[in-house]
Amino acid sequence: MVKQDLHVHTHLSDCGDRTAFIADYIKAAKGLGIERIGFSDHAWDMNIEGCSDWYKPQGYRRLATRYEEIKKIDTLGIDILLGAEGEYASFLLGISDMAAEFTDYILVPHSHTHMKGFVLPADCIGDPKKHGDYLVKSFISLCKHEKRNLFWGIVHPMYPIGEDYEYVKQLYSHISDATLEECALAAKEADMAIEANISVLGKVLGKDDNCYIRFYNACKAAGCKFFMGSDAHSIAAFNKCHGMQKEVLAVCGLNEGDFTAVIPRKHNG
Repeated sequence: MVKQDLHVHTHLSDCGDRTAFIADYIKAAKGLGIERIGFSDHAWDMNIEGCSDWYKPQGYRRLATRYEEIKKIDTLGIDILLGAEGEYASFLLGISDMAAEFTDYILVPHSHTHMKGFVLPADCIGDPKKHGDYLVKSFISLCKHEKRNLFWGIVHPMYPIGEDYEYVKQLYSHISDATLEECALAAKEADMAIEANISVLGKVLGKDDNCYIRFYNACKAAGCKFFMGSDAHSIAAFNKCHGMQKEVLAVCGLNEGDFTAVIPRKHNG
């Protein structure tokens, strides 16, 4: 079992359950045997122009309240990290140096392509080939970004969030193994951690033609480092995800030894 989950959402994320509080996640984590949990609520740096209406109420400053919150609760011996899930929207990184003042770490997605016209360019909507090209280009450019020192890993990498599996298959039919290898090598060169996202990988379990696993095969072959994230938005989802953690690890060809990377603390609380 991988005893970490570095991608969990609380009630501070607009899409999080209103009853998803840190103390309750800690209790659930203790019962599951999780030893390190990272709270990665959605955020956009208001120093960066161009955020969507959805992100406008979700600035980084609001996340500072979590440091006071954990001082008032029993952490039950679990290592608590207070991070954020930033955004990379159509090649615009919603993070500046200021954002790091309010977090221990920042993870970044490039694949929130359900945010059509904001993350996914308008001319890619409904076109699996162009959509796949966007995922590839945005992944590689994120790994090579001049501000990559501000974030540590990429969440739900190379997966078109919000699309059904038939669409995913069409998208991946246009992405060659050589292109996936190029993505993996870009992550390796940047020392960028790749998330094993249980919520996403759970959607493709049991597929005989699991095209998405090709990406993980390329990353493992390239020697990338990995971290575990449930992407849970509620306590119930947190429990459900870790109930299928073993199966997810098996299907993507990873084991406990692949999850050895350490998260740097950037904030002393």
